[in-house]
Amino acid sequence: MHEPEYVSYRMRELYQHAVSAAVRDMLDVGRDIVTDGAQYYENETGYEYAELFYAVAHKLEGYAGYGDRIQVGAFDPPIYKPTVLGDVVWRRPVLKPVAAAVREVTDAPLKVNASLGPATLSALSTDQHYHDLKALSQGVAKTATASSRISRAGVST
Repeated sequence: MHEPEYVSYRMRELYQHAVSAAVRDMLDVGRDIVTDGAQYYENETGYEYAELFYAVAHKLEGYAGYGDRIQVGAFDPPIYKPTVLGDVVWRRPVLKPVAAAVREVTDAPLKVNASLGPATLSALSTDQHYHDLKALSQGVAKTATASSRISRAGVST
């Protein structure tokens, strides 16, 4: 199953515009290394918190987009865990749209904010396949290694 990088052309346009504005601001103040400004996840919107969980998981085989709701005591934001239904396998470069959007603006060195690592993603997943946090974490880590190698090679993949 291959889903598009963006849910719609409009979302792609808005994302690329936001990245362009963020990168130009960084270049205007003299930054040598730029980022996408963490525009690839909707962490501060009224729509849903922690889109970051899905930005990574939905690009890996073995994951379904939504699962159990995350609730910690009285803290009950609308955040749902991605669900592991099979072996976690690399499908495509996870952060390719981030690098591609920045490359549309500049060739300056790029640093990608990958603040959700394999252990965190695994701990915040509903595991219906491995039933073992260490095994799940190792599976996710293998995909992160594959994705970073391909992303370093370029954004044309």
